[in-house]
Amino acid sequence: YTLSHTIKSDIHAFEAMHHTTKTKMDNWKKYTAGKVIVHYIKGRHEKAFSPENILEFERKIKQIVAQ
Repeated sequence: YTLSHTIKSDIHAFEAMHHTTKTKMDNWKKYTAGKVIVHYIKGRHEKAFSPENILEFERKIKQIVAQ
């Protein structure tokens, strides 16, 4: 697959703050004419959807939708 166009909207990504392997989500900038916004979640990747983080996900997603 060869990328021939970029999208024109923002990309919102979620990344675990304490994961040892960083995913470098900023690299997604080449795929959009919009912004890349990385939202960091407490803990490691394996615990991202733990009960303590669900409220944080909910809060961040509501902020995104309200924009």
